[in-house]
Amino acid sequence: MKVRFYVALLMLAAIFSAEAQDTHFSQFYLSPLTLNPALTGNFSGFYRITGIYRLQWPGIAGGNAAFTTPSLGVDFSLLKDKIKNGALGLGVVFVNDQQNDKTFNTNQILFSAGYNMSLDPQHKFQLGIGLQGGVIMQKVDFTRLTFGDSYDQYLNQQQTQEAFATPKPKGQFNAGIFAKYEFAPGMRVYAGYSINNLTQYKEHLSYTFPPRNTWWI
Repeated sequence: MKVRFYVALLMLAAIFSAEAQDTHFSQFYLSPLTLNPALTGNFSGFYRITGIYRLQWPGIAGGNAAFTTPSLGVDFSLLKDKIKNGALGLGVVFVNDQQNDKTFNTNQILFSAGYNMSLDPQHKFQLGIGLQGGVIMQKVDFTRLTFGDSYDQYLNQQQTQEAFATPKPKGQFNAGIFAKYEFAPGMRVYAGYSINNLTQYKEHLSYTFPPRNTWWI
């Protein structure tokens, strides 16, 4: 009896402390605008187009993937001829996260601005800072969910009496810094830090997204 009580108490504590999880990619370095906004415009050339797609647990959700997350971004490196030893980066990235075959669907549109500067005449050592802000739009297909009153006493499915509010767009704000050193032509080492979800927005089911800290080398 005591064991059941402690298990129930532990589950109750977990519910009150539950927090949602950000989308993330296995090959995160191929998606610079979702990794760190300071990387906006940090490349050789005028523009860069990036795309990444992650599929998790295929075949679980009725023959479809449990999670699918595509992302597409574009950024520009501007004013290189006007800023001494530096450049201004501007970009935009779109992220779509689908869970349980689109039962939960989240879209993010984020606009980035970054400033990159070289600290030596050979442009081997660079520093960058960046900011990112945008909007998050979420959609839940409640017709694919069941609740306590979704079945009668004979286990026949019936219409639930639950009331659902329409999800509203939410704002998101991110920031980051990075350092880069090119010790040989085409060979570089990066180190950076970014913090995401500074607005700590809540998704439709009241899970709070806490700030996410990312260190990488």
